[in-house]
Amino acid sequence: MPFSDIPFATRTIGKSIRMQSKDLCVDVLPDNGGRLASIRCVRTGTEFLVGGSDYGAKAQFASDATFEESDCAGMDECLPTVLMSGPEVASDSAPDHGDLWRHPWRVAQQGANDVLLATECFSRPLSFTRRLRVQAAEVKLDYRIENLAEMPISFLYACHPLFAVEAGDRLILPREIDRVRLHYSRGDRVDHTEDSISWPLVANGDRKIALDRVGEASDGTAEMLYTDRLTRGICALYRARRQQALVMHFDTSVLPYLGLWLCNGGWPDRPMKQKQYAVAMEPTVAPCGSLAVAIAAGTAPELSPRGVFAFSLRMEVLGCDKSWSYDEVKTYIDEAPAM
Repeated sequence: MPFSDIPFATRTIGKSIRMQSKDLCVDVLPDNGGRLASIRCVRTGTEFLVGGSDYGAKAQFASDATFEESDCAGMDECLPTVLMSGPEVASDSAPDHGDLWRHPWRVAQQGANDVLLATECFSRPLSFTRRLRVQAAEVKLDYRIENLAEMPISFLYACHPLFAVEAGDRLILPREIDRVRLHYSRGDRVDHTEDSISWPLVANGDRKIALDRVGEASDGTAEMLYTDRLTRGICALYRARRQQALVMHFDTSVLPYLGLWLCNGGWPDRPMKQKQYAVAMEPTVAPCGSLAVAIAAGTAPELSPRGVFAFSLRMEVLGCDKSWSYDEVKTYIDEAPAM
């Protein structure tokens, strides 16, 4: 049945929706921005998402809301922007990390191992639906963004999973990536003088920084990076001590870029706020967080009146049946077919 033909339920579910396969246990929070709160391996108990999500409904929408006010945990969906968007984009202002994380979503359909959630943006007439299915060692996500207006609307979408990490964990990207664009480095730890920097090793004076290796939570570092346009949509976080990996698969014909947030206790800046220790691998439509910048660069999709933007993502956990080495995961990333 097409998404548009599915009647929306009038109720929302408090607490969480839990789906479980033989390999994975997945929790979703409809009342908390549709957030994925947990992806846990049954065999090892490894949790792949940053924990700490509140299971209750969130505060009312505000156009000046900052993402620090959220749980800063699990996986959110960023639409129609990542960075706060103002009237320069010829529409209402959208808050930091978009419209969707502040309010409850509707449960449109629910089965034993799948759930369809739906909501709308506050700042512009866009509807958003996401079907999540758990099968064996995979979480499959099918999306639909629809323009409800009689005029074109531009948007920026980014998937925003905050993955739990430990020191020594590794990021693995496709071989085509040997440079990335640096958009932020706390304290200018990584030099901003070039448009792009080398990956995974970058020079800092007379020493090299391994950007693909997770540091200690006490390091106080944070970087935001973007790839150039990709031909293969695949990346992985290798959990070294656990000997497992979470692999993301995405279609580069619709999500051609990958954002990378590498945070070893370097955010947020606000005093007395708990510091984040996480990695985010963010398939996205544009190599930036600002809707205004994406529009100016011609990388923000524009939906025609009543137009639809549909796409899929897949997260696969390696190591649900046996341990995987780093080299085995790297070979898998190099050889896996495109989505």
